[in-house]
Amino acid sequence: MIRFHFRRAAAVTALAVASSAPLYAQETAAADDEPVLSGTVVYAEQTKFNVNLPPQMQRFRERMDDTRDATVVLIFNESSSLSQLAPEPEEETPQAAPNDRRNRRFQMFRQRENNATFVDFDNNVAIQRREFLDRTFLVEGAERPNWKLTDDVSEFLGYMCNRAVATIDTTLVEAWFTPEIPVPAGPDDYYGLPGLILVVTTDNGNRSYVATEVSLRPVSAESIAAPTEGRKVTQEEFDKIVAEKRKEMRAQRGNNREIMIRRND
Repeated sequence: MIRFHFRRAAAVTALAVASSAPLYAQETAAADDEPVLSGTVVYAEQTKFNVNLPPQMQRFRERMDDTRDATVVLIFNESSSLSQLAPEPEEETPQAAPNDRRNRRFQMFRQRENNATFVDFDNNVAIQRREFLDRTFLVEGAERPNWKLTDDVSEFLGYMCNRAVATIDTTLVEAWFTPEIPVPAGPDDYYGLPGLILVVTTDNGNRSYVATEVSLRPVSAESIAAPTEGRKVTQEEFDKIVAEKRKEMRAQRGNNREIMIRRND
């Protein structure tokens, strides 16, 4: 069983990363005796890519950066949540031709910064804004994971946590959530447990979200607005669009190499 022993993190300035919301979530006043079931969670996200190289290219593996680190910010209250990448400081990047492979990869990761996941707990509805090849989609109908609770318990960031597992598209997902904050929120589209999710691992440990800071403070409802721009599609329609484009890109390259595009990217 995994055990976590960390001290409760200090409160972090509440960030709002909704496209239509201000950069910083607006805090609202609350009475001293009013329980606070809203706030912000900052997650360290890490994705490790499995790159298969032919034997003659193995010497290049040590030079490759096969991990991607990001910061995900979740804003939540009793009825809804909004999850999105935290904005990164602008950095100068080398100029590259539009068709340069490095430039295309950079653009693909930059597009992900505009992705967002809004969850309506009362109606059990998730709406995701997804950027894909310079097109914006509003994906509706992302299903809540079918969680199975376990008897495993541990402590993380000063909160007692329980372990839950789910299988999504044949992939095992493990989550640690705390009933001490009884809201069904979590990073991206991992939600629906009887407590705030603080840790998620999936894809055989190649992808993880680990909470680094938790701030329980009232936030304004405007900071948790659902995305509205983009072409409305179902999850099935979006997956079909991505699959067809991947097939087209493979045909244009004239080989069997495959670009990994995950649903949460």
